[in-house]
Amino acid sequence: MPFSYDSRSWQGPALIKRRGKVVSLILELLKQKEYKISVKTRLGLDSRDLREGRIFRLFEEFEEFKKQYDNFSHVVVHFKTARDPSFTSYDYTLLEQLTNYNVPIYNKWWNKTLKNFQI
Repeated sequence: MPFSYDSRSWQGPALIKRRGKVVSLILELLKQKEYKISVKTRLGLDSRDLREGRIFRLFEEFEEFKKQYDNFSHVVVHFKTARDPSFTSYDYTLLEQLTNYNVPIYNKWWNKTLKNFQI
């Protein structure tokens, strides 16, 4: 699904704020069986989302998708919030907890799933 990029305002693809919208969008995509579906997400919108652990509720949904749909592939986690400036370092504090879910997690810098990643 293509997204526009407005270089004048530095606005790229949006992070969908509400979990219900994310879930319904993914469920709609999972109805077809021809293509694998993967999801890219951040740790949240801001530090409040991070403190409240909202990503865990999202991963509970991902875990259900993995159980029910053969074409749900994996999740790519960008270990920052949407509000974090690009120059800040990644926040891996939730990494170990996220690997407890039965969901393959990939990061563009790693060649294997985080289940095999040594913390």
